[in-house]
Amino acid sequence: MLGFGLLIGLMFPFVAVLLGVARDIALRPSFFIATLIAGLVVAEDNHLLARDVVGARLQSLVGGMQHVEASLVDASSSSEWAGYDLAACTVAVDSTDELGDVAASFNRLVAGLSTSHWVSDGVKSLSQVLAAHLELGALAEPRSTGGCKRTPGRCDLATTSPRVSMTRTSCRARAWSRS
Repeated sequence: MLGFGLLIGLMFPFVAVLLGVARDIALRPSFFIATLIAGLVVAEDNHLLARDVVGARLQSLVGGMQHVEASLVDASSSSEWAGYDLAACTVAVDSTDELGDVAASFNRLVAGLSTSHWVSDGVKSLSQVLAAHLELGALAEPRSTGGCKRTPGRCDLATTSPRVSMTRTSCRARAWSRS
């Protein structure tokens, strides 16, 4: 911004001549110095304004994102998502400009992550319930008590677990792998 202020300060005397200011007044060294100083003052004011307004809003976003990061790291390291509070892990959307869009997008990302963990926890709970009520070992590795019984188009493999039905091609492959 400082360079832009200097550029405006240097160009202003020539623009003043084009606008009708007397040439001997607009091109005086004192006028040049005054316009350079004015350009520097405007540049510094713009810098302070941007730092105070935009910088404060960016710091607010950064603070909220760092809080969310700490919450996610804690929940991930402890594998305890029950204490994870979605409402506490959002950032304030205080405008409709680009920074507000960033905050809203970040909040949607956090909500999507929360939904993903909610679904994952549900699947994990369901798997644990099913595993507790079923003997998965018997279903996972059927033991053969004989060969294939051939019937037209199908064959049945006699096992100690519930009957497993295969196509003729897979039955031949099974019989071949046993020999």
